[in-house]
Amino acid sequence: MPASVGGGDTGGGLKGLATKFCLTGASSMLAEGATFPVDITKTRLQLQGQVCVLHTQVQVQVGLSVLPPTHPHPPNDRPTSRAPG
Repeated sequence: MPASVGGGDTGGGLKGLATKFCLTGASSMLAEGATFPVDITKTRLQLQGQVCVLHTQVQVQVGLSVLPPTHPHPPNDRPTSRAPG
């Protein structure tokens, strides 16, 4: 198998193992460093949306106890069910 397909030949023995360990760690740090800012931004935007939803829910709950109820349709004066008679 060519060296360009499955990674490079780091040699044998303890030196090869140490080289492979260091290269693996470096590639992991590079990948995390590239994706971390995106993950932080995504999480902050998600939390900001949740805070807005919670804030709106608190306003609605407080508003219902202080303000008169508003209905999307005017109340119906007719009874909803007929009494047996």
